[in-house]
Amino acid sequence: MAAELPVIITPGVQIAPEVECANAGAIADADSDAFGAAIAQFLSSPNLRRQLGTNGRRLVRRRYSWDAIAPQLAAAYQAIVNNKPLPTQFN
Repeated sequence: MAAELPVIITPGVQIAPEVECANAGAIADADSDAFGAAIAQFLSSPNLRRQLGTNGRRLVRRRYSWDAIAPQLAAAYQAIVNNKPLPTQFN
């Protein structure tokens, strides 16, 4: 997603709900027919690929870039040092 390409993942992947919500790729069952159909859809639709890729890049920047992660990590470390509960994103 960081490379602005759509992803194809299975429902069991931890970020599947985020990918689906952000419309950043395809969620396909873990079998060759489902993956093949997703690949075929992406190959036949450059506009879809481009839009899902753009959405994925936006998701990565918002949720997984260092600018997004560093404050969360600092808050977690501070909670540990102060013997406080971890912030909700870590529960």
